[in-house]
Amino acid sequence: KALVIPLSNLITITNPWFNGEEIVSWLSTGPNYQDNMRASCLDYVNNIDVSMFEVKVDGMLLPNLGNYRTGISEFFYTRLPTNNIYYLFDDTPTLSGDYLSITDGYYVVLKALSAGQHRVSLEISRFTMLITI
Repeated sequence: KALVIPLSNLITITNPWFNGEEIVSWLSTGPNYQDNMRASCLDYVNNIDVSMFEVKVDGMLLPNLGNYRTGISEFFYTRLPTNNIYYLFDDTPTLSGDYLSITDGYYVVLKALSAGQHRVSLEISRFTMLITI
């Protein structure tokens, strides 16, 4: 099976939250909110410095990581459960539900590796994550 390694990406979600008085979402208001979502996602990913990433498979450096950008997605829905992860980034819980989303980013997709043990390393500006598979 293929191995997908996310280098850096952004998912923009119209995630409203309850601030104690009303439901709030800066993205899902106004007539152009989908344009705002797309622009927010593109702005973030356009500013990713891919040169800070290094990926090696069994000691072999993968070249041209800038070519691994997926491009902006079509809109899709993300289902957020109760007590979802977005609560970690804010003091107010994000409401559960299905929310319009869009994503873009860099993902390395490796073809199926041969049987046996392999070493995959991802280095991000002097931080290294090793995966033995």
